[in-house]
Amino acid sequence: MREKSFDRLQVVILSVMDNAGVAYRMKEAVEQHGKYDVTSIQAVPHPQEFPHDLILKDSSALQLYKIQSLIYEADVIHYKGDESNWYTSRNWFNLYIPPDKPIVHSAEGTGFRTKQYPREWYNTPHKYVICHDLLDHAEDEWEYAPQPFDCDDSPYLWEMKERPIVAHSPTNRDNKGTDEILSILKELDVDIRLIENVTASKSIEMKRDATLFIDSIKLGGYGVSAQEALQFGIPTISNDGYSASGVMSTSENLKTKLELLFNNPELLKQKSLESFERVKEHHGYKATGKIWTEIYDKALSSSL
Repeated sequence: MREKSFDRLQVVILSVMDNAGVAYRMKEAVEQHGKYDVTSIQAVPHPQEFPHDLILKDSSALQLYKIQSLIYEADVIHYKGDESNWYTSRNWFNLYIPPDKPIVHSAEGTGFRTKQYPREWYNTPHKYVICHDLLDHAEDEWEYAPQPFDCDDSPYLWEMKERPIVAHSPTNRDNKGTDEILSILKELDVDIRLIENVTASKSIEMKRDATLFIDSIKLGGYGVSAQEALQFGIPTISNDGYSASGVMSTSENLKTKLELLFNNPELLKQKSLESFERVKEHHGYKATGKIWTEIYDKALSSSL
């Protein structure tokens, strides 16, 4: 954990099981390009073992005291995730959240899309979704703030191949539309690269030389999996009107979209260049570190 600085404000990010490693990326972006020191605390470890400062599960009494002290000392508390009634209870796994602490909440996934949790639980005025499509599922004053991704210095690697390589990396086959994707790809003259049950680093490695990446044709919103491809200029298809690559598709028109792209190399190259620039513009640490710093500033100033 980074040594705390007395001339920098303090943020504590609380997440249950930081899916996709968004919390530690927020920490890195804000610490590198903002004015806050950030402590990322995770309730239970993620199978991918994304880096965090502290894990709550199986903590000793001394560790729990340390975590509670960090919460007391924080200038801003950031709840990251789709769940829980922490606001109303001011209780996070039996750790007390003082009522004077400004709270930022960021929602990000399936639990929010399916309205798994009552909306009255989200009663902080500082509410943000990190996927554009989640605004369609919000019932009150939520704003969009992009999730950070460490891509500012990623190299441009895309090149057209005689036989295209189409990669797909489903975290959930039903949500991503994997069966439909594979069925359509088998009708085309392409190499299919299905990326499953591998580490995060291996997943990135397998996307680097793809001609095109298909994120999802069902559940809306693109996330870290898509950004892993976009950072290298790999055009990416998602079922999201805000796609960073500008390529949106559903199961009904996926084959038509693929044939259009593969029959027009210049169009595919244009989408590649758009991907490379826009993912840095929207998700790079320089851009998002500034955005999340401003969010924390707003929450802190409203509590004074």
